[in-house]
Amino acid sequence: MRGLLLITFLSVLALSGCKTPQKAYFQEIYKLGVIPFSNPVSALATGTPLTGKPGNVIAMAPPTRCFPDEFNGKPTEMRWASDIIIPPTYKKMMFTFDAKFNSLMAVGTPGVQFNLTGNKVQTVEVEIRDAQIEMIDTISLREFYAKGMSESCKETLMTYPFIMEALRVNSMSFTFFDAFGGKFSLTSANIGDFALFGGDFHWYIEQGSKLVVMTPKYIGYKLAQLRVEDEGAVNLTCSEIKKGEYVWLNGIPDQNEENRRLRMPFGYGLGLRKQITTTN
Repeated sequence: MRGLLLITFLSVLALSGCKTPQKAYFQEIYKLGVIPFSNPVSALATGTPLTGKPGNVIAMAPPTRCFPDEFNGKPTEMRWASDIIIPPTYKKMMFTFDAKFNSLMAVGTPGVQFNLTGNKVQTVEVEIRDAQIEMIDTISLREFYAKGMSESCKETLMTYPFIMEALRVNSMSFTFFDAFGGKFSLTSANIGDFALFGGDFHWYIEQGSKLVVMTPKYIGYKLAQLRVEDEGAVNLTCSEIKKGEYVWLNGIPDQNEENRRLRMPFGYGLGLRKQITTTN
């Protein structure tokens, strides 16, 4: 088991050299071994098959379509999660309250939409309070592949990658500041001046100045792809992007490290499967 992991989000502004808070935010997600989402995607979680490009992934089906939580009335136990410890000195980030911030908070699963007009907010402090790595149990997956997975799902998962791990933030807080560093007071009556919510959002106001959003949000992912010869085992994974392409790692033991790193198009398809097998 992976156990407790450490997330080290940069603190206030985190401006070193030309690094912007947005770039720092994405770099810290990379350090956890997952790829940060760079566009909004509605249906996400472990097991979601994806298509598209690294900068614009598209969910092909719900997470439970090929990775159900139950099969024939019994739990499949294909998902589990590991808590992430967030050090107090690294869990807060400060951003300029503008359209870039709104776009950043929208990546991955949809988040709260902030109202950029009608107020005098200059900066916003974001605090990550509760985060987890959600994972596919590879042993349970192999058992389900042999006994329960449909042929259409097998074909899909050998043609397109799926989310093997997902970084999930369960709770975030937002504090709004004016140009002089003063905190804005928040109430249920004026919260609409700062943020807009959909019907499924759970939130509350803390200490009169913090907006706490409790709706889980996925912000990073690791990919995997199945192959016929692996018989449900997960050997082909990706947690890295170089020059706009996914870099795949062949996890079969006793392989030369150079040969294990494979550059392939997103969803490499049936035609390349034999070629990839013979090169390893």
